[in-house]
Amino acid sequence: MWMHDRGMRSVLLAIGLSAAAAGVAAAAQTSAGGELARKIREAKSSAPAALAADATILDWPDAPGEAFGVLREGSNGWYCLPDYPADRSFAPECFDEEWLAFLTAYVAGEAPETKRIGLSYMLNARWAASNTDRSATGPTADNQWHEGGAHLMLVVPDPALLEWFPTTPTPAGGAYVMFAGTPWAHLMIPIPQADESDGSFLKLAPTLAV
Repeated sequence: MWMHDRGMRSVLLAIGLSAAAAGVAAAAQTSAGGELARKIREAKSSAPAALAADATILDWPDAPGEAFGVLREGSNGWYCLPDYPADRSFAPECFDEEWLAFLTAYVAGEAPETKRIGLSYMLNARWAASNTDRSATGPTADNQWHEGGAHLMLVVPDPALLEWFPTTPTPAGGAYVMFAGTPWAHLMIPIPQADESDGSFLKLAPTLAV
């Protein structure tokens, strides 16, 4: 009888452990599904809805030099990324194939080979960055640290096309060149937000935590 009871206890323990393991696995699957949905929703928020609806949703590489991951395949030739998790800005974006090539080179620290105009949307963003130093993590006396919100970005095949624009961001919100004189120079086009009654876009004081 004692052996029988011990055998039953062993069976019940095994069943309990199996059920617990299944519960943990289900919870992990639910969590992963929720994280995927969050990233897709976040990435799509950066562009007009009609464009983002059929865009390919990418994810950031796990390490420099690795390829972007694909969270969801698209069909319209546009790509969207959720916010980059390693800094304190919030800047999901959607872009065309030319900007994808530019961004891939930028992440790898390589000079891009831009063949035509490339466009990126950042319509749902709040960020702080240097306008001159891509590696900066905070303001210095001369790195043009500034913050902003919604904007478009353009990369062009000939850097001479950017010479008409200022290389210093201004509170008035006009277009300006970021990373001028480097392989990653591109045009920033601020989009004033509806709640900014004074029409300003950029605030040169670094009020975002860095």
